[in-house]
Amino acid sequence: MTPQDLRFFVSDVALVTSDGTVVPVALTQDGIWQYKSAALIDLEDGSGACRNGNAAVHKTVSGSVPPGRYVGLRFNVGVPFELDHGDTLAAPSPLNMTAMFWSWQSGYKFIRAEVAVVAAPSNSEGSESTSSPRARSSGFPVHIGSTGCASTSETTSPASPCKRPNMISVSLPQFDLSRETVVFDLDKLLAGSDVTTNKPNTPPGCMSFENDPDCAPVMKALGLPFRDVAVVPQQVFYAEPKP
Repeated sequence: MTPQDLRFFVSDVALVTSDGTVVPVALTQDGIWQYKSAALIDLEDGSGACRNGNAAVHKTVSGSVPPGRYVGLRFNVGVPFELDHGDTLAAPSPLNMTAMFWSWQSGYKFIRAEVAVVAAPSNSEGSESTSSPRARSSGFPVHIGSTGCASTSETTSPASPCKRPNMISVSLPQFDLSRETVVFDLDKLLAGSDVTTNKPNTPPGCMSFENDPDCAPVMKALGLPFRDVAVVPQQVFYAEPKP
């Protein structure tokens, strides 16, 4: 499995004080990666397997808060509804990134995570051989965004929030800004998925649609409700010491 793309939006970033007060971070309005309360994290560099991306990367959210003792971090993965639907040609950066957009009706892809997969077939003894010329190459894209968005047409923004907003809430109650960083764990995102197969008559990978069984383990890992799958805390984002 080879990563091909990894980009996602974060929004409503806040720090938490030792007494539990949640303090919003005023994002730096840099005209490129951050606009109002949303920021685009771009971890692909356009090289190698990521050739469908671009050379620029953005790994750090920047902003300001009042002086204080902060012990925790909160943020959403996604684009707030008031910014999520519109014309990308008229939108400011980073909301003009067409690779992260579905349509006016459905809005942005909150997460774009794509991998290439080589599935090794079984040989005559029942074991797998990665060198077999019959090995099948495929892809398993994960595009997370709002679904069930009602509007008069595909090019009309919905007047009210979508039925399944699919906004991911991340809370790290113990987070040391000076010593730790936030991790997006691709292994945990795909741990419950068979990335070598795709359910018949469904889009490749997971496109967030409720009728796609391939989305069940992905949505569970992200802590999102999906059909009758029990909702558990998200497992994909966590803190670890800075390298």
